[in-house]
Amino acid sequence: GWLPFLGNLHPLLLHLPIGLILVTGLLEIFSLKKRREVLAPAITTLLWLSAISCILSVGTGWLMAVGKPAEITLDRHLWLTVILTALVLITLNFKVIFEIGEGKGTRLGYRISLVASIGLLSLAAHQGGSMVHGKDHLTEHLPEDMKLVAEQGEAAIENAFTLVGLGDPEQMEVA
Repeated sequence: GWLPFLGNLHPLLLHLPIGLILVTGLLEIFSLKKRREVLAPAITTLLWLSAISCILSVGTGWLMAVGKPAEITLDRHLWLTVILTALVLITLNFKVIFEIGEGKGTRLGYRISLVASIGLLSLAAHQGGSMVHGKDHLTEHLPEDMKLVAEQGEAAIENAFTLVGLGDPEQMEVA
């Protein structure tokens, strides 16, 4: 049927929000120095495209996940991308309100939500990458001393996931 077909479009669509959100962040950094008036419409357009591509990517991802066995990394990835999509929509809302000159504090809200979106994007994308390439795909070729640092960071992230209900309490590590 159509639903499994649409789900199989997820690998094609998932890279759009990643690139769009990262380019939005880059342009926002460039606009801090100069040419804000020139870059502002492009940034707003990128945020609209980011929001639309997030919705499409999350939708196709959910369709792709239908019928798959329950797995913690998949659950994390699904919920992180839903939260990311909501955060991108909030970021867009702050940006639009800021651009039309309404509402105090919207510039700060916009920038905070954009930075949070990029951070959450990194976490969500890593979970997706871990499903495809394996849990250690980023660290397997690190020098041993760097692997230790990465493992400590991974343990902290695992503990945070457990605290919010997206982890295995049996594997929670005490620092």
